[in-house]
Amino acid sequence: MVDRNSNSAEGSVLEMDKNSYYFDMAQFGSILSGRDEGLLAYNQLNNLLSKLPKSTILSIDVSRVQILNPSFADETIGTLLINYPGRVEVAGEPSLPVKKSLETVEESRGVHIPFTR
Repeated sequence: MVDRNSNSAEGSVLEMDKNSYYFDMAQFGSILSGRDEGLLAYNQLNNLLSKLPKSTILSIDVSRVQILNPSFADETIGTLLINYPGRVEVAGEPSLPVKKSLETVEESRGVHIPFTR
């Protein structure tokens, strides 16, 4: 569950190198659902990205998330992709339900979600 008392995901991000950071989406929980919860997660990640240099890429690891509801995915990853083009990618091996939700975001937003392993 997303921490409603926190405005920042900064404590949960790891610097991989000077232009690349890693965030484990499971910090928000293993079952992520709902647009309201997604907005809270987006606000935390947005706060983080807005403080990083514009050349920085944020890799969001979804490998430990079991279920990612399309509404949550759209509100977080979909909005991040629109607001930070070229700066967000999805890392890890997504479960089938997570992959399907990410595909829904791609279709509904008309964006491509870059995946890394």
